[in-house]
Formats: sequence, structure tokens, C-alpha cells
Amino acid sequence: MVSVFSDSKFYGETVSPDCPESTGEGTFCTALQKGGLLAGISMVGHEMELHPTMPMNLPHWAGHFVQQGAWGSKFLFKNLEFHNFRAKTSQGARQTAIRISPAGSDYIPLQEFENIKFINVEWEAIAYLFDPPEAWANVKDCGEFPCTAPKNVMYSFKGTTFERIAFPAGTAPPDLAALDTFQVVPDIPGYTEAIPTCRQEGGWNAYRCNTDGLGVLLFESEDPDKFDRGM
Repeated sequence: MVSVFSDSKFYGETVSPDCPESTGEGTFCTALQKGGLLAGISMVGHEMELHPTMPMNLPHWAGHFVQQGAWGSKFLFKNLEFHNFRAKTSQGARQTAIRISPAGSDYIPLQEFENIKFINVEWEAIAYLFDPPEAWANVKDCGEFPCTAPKNVMYSFKGTTFERIAFPAGTAPPDLAALDTFQVVPDIPGYTEAIPTCRQEGGWNAYRCNTDGLGVLLFESEDPDKFDRGM
């Protein structure tokens, strides 16, 4: 399965309030993490219908994808623009232009980005790869250790441009003109720092790399009891 998403613009939090207020002017009251683009996920055996068939109180992606990740999938994002993203919302929550699904615990396919523009964006708001929550370590999900999808994700960028990027005080910014091609991979102590050209980006909880050949390696047990036994 190949999913292509193209020719769109995303904007960070604006002055438009997200909650009602007694004077009718509205206010800000939702201290939730916000993001522009949710990285693609594919799955087999999801407990919800692929397409909503009735009104829902939560976003469709909020269902927990705990069955099987579909390995034969590809996500390509082309000709996108991200405008006015700050690393924190008005309520102090994290905000990122690109984020991974909070419900994607099993497998997140390789995310490919082509001809992407970041305009008036804080550097730490470009991406964030969260660590697997300890709550995922349960019998229903992945047994005695948290599911590891967030630790195996990769963003691959080509043809990227940056305009009016704000960097944290006291940091040495990279040469953005030379950063048209790069990859974003998880921060895995003892492993990621050994990849040539990778540089830690603390605000992303990730490493930024420029290494040919990086990818996602997949393997699968063919034993009939692969879903029934612990390791």
C-alpha cells in the first residue's frame, strides 16, 4: 500500500481561541499537545472501522492500534508547507509540525518527505519522537516491555527548505542552506550516536542524520504460536 499526501499547508496554533468564555470572546483552555501532520500508520486487525461510520467523541486515530502493523506500506509526503509553529502552545503544551501517532505502538512505516518548506518555525517544533509509554507494557499490548514502534521510526527528507527559523538561545544552528537532505531517527543510547553524520537534537528527542542507506529493517517470526508466547 502506498499513501501519498501532497500540496498542502499546515499552520501552528493561532490567536483563534479553542474554548468558550462568558463574554463570548473565547479563551485558551486546552493544554493538549498539538501537531500539524500526524505520521502515517497502517495496521491489520484494527478494532475500529477504517472509515468512521458514526459521530465520534475522539479523533479516529485515538483508537489504540494493538493488533498487527502492516509491513507492506509506504507513506510519501510531497510539496508541503509548515507555517508558524512554536515549540510550546499558549498553555505550555508541546507543539510540533510533524508528530508520530500517540496510539501507534506496533509499527510505524518509513515516512518520506519531498519538497517540504518550514517557514517561521521554531527549530524545536519541527519534530518530536516520544519514548514508548510504560503503560504499553501489558499483556494486551506487548507483554512485559513497552511496544517499541516509536523507537523504530524514521523520517527521510529530500528537497527541504527553511525560512525564518528560530533557534533556542545559546545554541549553534546548523547550516540550513546545506540541509536539504537529512533523516530523523530516535535517540537510542549506545546506538544512534554511532551512526556517521548523526547529531543529537535534544528538542526533538531524536538525532538528525545525513547518512546514505539509513532505513527500517523488518523481520517476522513465521512460527504458528508467535502471538501466544512470551520472550
